[in-house]
Amino acid sequence: MALKAGYGVRTRKRETAALKQKNASYACAKCGKKSVKRSSNGIWNCGSCKAVFAGGAYAPRTRK
Repeated sequence: MALKAGYGVRTRKRETAALKQKNASYACAKCGKKSVKRSSNGIWNCGSCKAVFAGGAYAPRTRK
């Protein structure tokens, strides 16, 4: 969702960073290939080995 000018620069930058992180491909923990995509909120699927696992909302692994 592209935010308009009334939301402020900081909010728009945070949204852009979250969307980039959500739509990126990640390496699979099982097979190692870079084919993990987000299927829904917190659910991640590997397109190569068909592994399904839970993770964060925007990235498969969260910070500790």
